[in-house]
Amino acid sequence: MDTVLLPGEVVFEVAPFRIRTILGSCVALAAWHPSLQVGGMCHYLLAERQDPKRPHDERYADIALEKLLLKMGAVASPTEYKLGLFGGSRLFGEFSRSNIGGRNVEFALQWLTRQSLTLESKDVLGDMCRTLVFDLSDGSFQMNHYRQNEEA
Repeated sequence: MDTVLLPGEVVFEVAPFRIRTILGSCVALAAWHPSLQVGGMCHYLLAERQDPKRPHDERYADIALEKLLLKMGAVASPTEYKLGLFGGSRLFGEFSRSNIGGRNVEFALQWLTRQSLTLESKDVLGDMCRTLVFDLSDGSFQMNHYRQNEEA
């Protein structure tokens, strides 16, 4: 079965299952447990929450990452999972005043360090969009890169 993960969502499933998403400046963290063949992914838009009135908004890194961690920990120790980090592009290059993608990636890396978790796969930053398919049957990632004005 396949599902499309949208920005601000967290999915955790059992194989056979594939999670698809599209990333620009957004970031996705994927987790897969090899022996249990379970895993999931979160997809967040921004590292810092601007509105404290939205304490459960998964569009923000802290909420999305913690929710994924809780789902992982409900099944096995989070240190048993293989992790991948993707996205965080700077889509408008030097014309962009902000580096949302870079801040999104930096937040994830700092969070992983605080949790004592290690990445197995990483495809971050740059100036391109990514399509990502994560297969929970074998923990594989299929990644395609697209630059502006290219066809998908």
